[in-house]
This record gives sequence, structure tokens and C-alpha cells, in this order.
Amino acid sequence: MNEHFYKTLKIENFRGIKTLEINDLARVNLFVGKNNCGKTSVLESVFLLTGIAYPGLMINMENMRGITLKESSDLRDFFYERNHERGIKFVGTQRVGNRRLAVSPMFGNLHTRQVVGDPLAASGNGRHTSQIDAGNLAAEQSIIGLKYNFAVADKAADPEVHYESTTRWTQPGDIGFAQTPDGNYKEAMACRFIGAQAYDHELVDKMLNAKRKEPLLHSLRVVDPKIQDIKTGAGGFVSVDIGLDSFIPINLLGQGAGRILNILSSIDGMRDGALVVDEIDNGLHVSAIRHMWEMILEHSAQCRTQIFATTHNGDVVRFLAEVSGNELFEDDDAVACFALEKLESDVVRAFRYSSEDLMKSRNSDIDVRG
Repeated sequence: MNEHFYKTLKIENFRGIKTLEINDLARVNLFVGKNNCGKTSVLESVFLLTGIAYPGLMINMENMRGITLKESSDLRDFFYERNHERGIKFVGTQRVGNRRLAVSPMFGNLHTRQVVGDPLAASGNGRHTSQIDAGNLAAEQSIIGLKYNFAVADKAADPEVHYESTTRWTQPGDIGFAQTPDGNYKEAMACRFIGAQAYDHELVDKMLNAKRKEPLLHSLRVVDPKIQDIKTGAGGFVSVDIGLDSFIPINLLGQGAGRILNILSSIDGMRDGALVVDEIDNGLHVSAIRHMWEMILEHSAQCRTQIFATTHNGDVVRFLAEVSGNELFEDDDAVACFALEKLESDVVRAFRYSSEDLMKSRNSDIDVRG
């Protein structure tokens, strides 16, 4: 079993989550629940904890959501209720060791804004403002970046080693960011976030060069039985042989083939690391979902890759219950499903369902999605 596997995860003041604690994480973890309960934020938390050497990850996550940061106030969107006075905290305990990450704002020079009140009254930062013709003003700081303080202990008995990195706007009015990693920290884990983006041809090429073509072909034939061969080519395209007079781009076969290719090559590429997959069934017909889970359980065990995924699809939960009940995958630590529920206080609770619980819920026609 991979010693880097996360066993617990704690999140504070991140996006719409005030607090959330998740215990007894497994090798394959599926998160379900209503819209806006924090499922994707859980995946992002794992991604950040496993990539703390790279201070640009939070900005990249916004890009994956289709959001372009344009001004300093946009950085407040990472903080719960957009209140940057509440620092973001992530804590992950692993089979061996732990990780902690705290995210706080970096402030630029004071500027002024018009307010109603005593022009000589002290502002929140202890400074005073002066009165000008435009009216009464108060001092205010703008966020120019994010500071990351993180601590890592490779073993439970080892003392934590602390590091710091930053991401900041390159200059006022510019939408670019400058990253300053801590040069003393070297990441021991790999993690990949799969959202709506296409496969990484370099990961596919890595599998093919390592003579691991057959697992790819076997999985892809579930989507299209005509696939006879696969190769990578110039321009980052993956092509397949379906019996025509030449190879064709796999993209022409629809989203399902690309999704299977993306998941399997990413599991293989994140050996001894983690893979997070948002809306794992995107692009897949219901007939392929059972095989998807068989593929994930088999290859995540072989590659010692921990999986974190989300879904809104009841068929995904049902097939996971069926597959995890197979004696080939019987393992107390193999599968867990977490139903997330957001309370009125924005505290999020996680209800854990084991493989056995999933089978019982399926047989009892209980919907664990909340």
C-alpha cells in the first residue's frame, strides 16, 4: 500500500466550505452530494496539498473553472465568504507523515476610498486618513498576491519542516502572475487534476514506450470494439486503427474514448501519487461505466495511485457498488463513497459508505447522493 495515501483531510475557509473533515479515505474515493456542497473544492484541496511546491496551482485551478483573474479583488474568491481575514487551511494526514498548508493574502500599498465619517478617525490598520475635496476617505489595502506557508513531515514521528512560497500580480493592471517557489522543497508526489480537458499525449506516449499498450487497447475497445491499435504522433495527437486504410485521431470517436484514455493514462502517469477527477463519468455512456470502475480499481492498485472523484450520476454509484463487491477487489481500504451535506452554517459533513455499505444501499434502493 502506498505510504503517501491520504487517510484524513481537513479543510477550513476555502471557497464555500467553512469547515469539513473527512476521515478514513480509501484508495478509490467517490464524492457525491447536491450542487454547491463542496465536491469540487475537496478535489482542489487534494490537488493543492499534493502540489505545494508549485505556488501557481490556485491560479491554474481558476483557469480550469473557466475563470480569468483580472483584478486584485478576484483573489478574494478563494476565501470563504470572500473574507480574506479568514486564512485558508488544509491538513492532510497520510499513512506515513502529514501535510499542512495555510494560504493568506499579500497586501500592496494603501489606497483610499470615499466613506462617510470622521476624516481623522483611525482606520482598521491604525493609520489615519486626511481630508480632501473629494470627501471623507479611509485607508484600504489591496490584495497583490497569495502567500503559502506549508509544513511537511515524512514520518509521523519526524518534526515538521516549514516552507514558504508566493504568487503575486506581476504589476498593476496586468493579468499575469509571478511565482516564487521555495527552492528548498522538492515534491515527492505527483498529482493530476482531470476536469474537462483532453488527455495528455505525453502520458499516453509514456505508456506506449513502456510497452503498456494492451491495457489501453482493452479499455478503449469497451467504447469502440473496432479499435485495433493506438499510437501517438506529431502535434500531440493520439490516433487509433479501426480497420480503415489509415489511423484516425481518437477525438473522432467521441468523448467516451478520450475520457477512458485520459483516466487510464493518468493513473499510470501518477504512480505512487494521486489523481483527482471531476465528474468522472463525463462523456461516457452508461454501458461503459461498469468497465470504467473495473479499470480504475485494477490499475490504481497496480500503480499505487489514490483516486478522488465526483459525480451526480446515480449509475456511477450503482456500478461502483457492484464492482467493489467483486471478490477481485475485496479490500477494506479499496473503496469509499462520501456523501457531502452542507449545513446552514456552511459547515460541511461527510458521511462515509464502504463497499459493503454501498451494496446494502443498492439492495435497499437507498440513494446515498443526498
